[in-house]
Amino acid sequence: MIITGVGAFAALTMPWLVIIGSFLIIPGLILATMPTAFMYGVAFALFRSLLGSFLSGVPLNVMSGAATLALFWTIPQPGLIWARGMLASLKQPDIQSSAPIALKGDILLARPFEGRCDALCAALLKTPGVTSVRVQTPRGHSNTYRVVPDSTPGKRSTVIGHGLLEERRYDASDPLAHQRALEAEWNLMMSEGKALLQSDDAPETDFTIAIEDGPAVPDAKPGSGRVDWSLEPSAPHRK
Repeated sequence: MIITGVGAFAALTMPWLVIIGSFLIIPGLILATMPTAFMYGVAFALFRSLLGSFLSGVPLNVMSGAATLALFWTIPQPGLIWARGMLASLKQPDIQSSAPIALKGDILLARPFEGRCDALCAALLKTPGVTSVRVQTPRGHSNTYRVVPDSTPGKRSTVIGHGLLEERRYDASDPLAHQRALEAEWNLMMSEGKALLQSDDAPETDFTIAIEDGPAVPDAKPGSGRVDWSLEPSAPHRK
């Protein structure tokens, strides 16, 4: 009791001793546990005094120790029960949409790489109901893209892509014929009085698509055409 009492007093009144002792590991651990050891010692002595009228020797020590452990187990239980109840009240079941979520309006595409309009941006712009796509990088730079009539004034842009909308010569054995078809559809749309307009305005976002890390095609080799997103138009349409 004297040793733990002195140690607890030192740890509580001079916490810098615990910090210095932590550099030596063992002394720091001993000082940090002194207040707890002192409290256990006081409780053990109290129970031993109360039970001394009924028990003696080893049974007295065993019962006093058990009572001490039971006391310190019981003390935090009300708080733990309250915390578990609050946690249970905050839990919500998984919510699944009864139908696919339809993207529409102004889309924010946040990602850690290229800030220009690529194949994903183009696919979003061709999605019915989508009016604009704002591409934003972690540095805060962003561009907003819209498909507008060719007569609309403003800065024009072109689509870059990871093998989806790049210019390539036609090859009848091309395994990426579907991607080439999308490219042809996009070019056809652009040739029919449409233009890709680029601006620096930031419309209010209706949906956000966030890509946390890595490129859009993290495992793809040049020319492989692998695409890791699934927002390709389900069927050709004219915007």
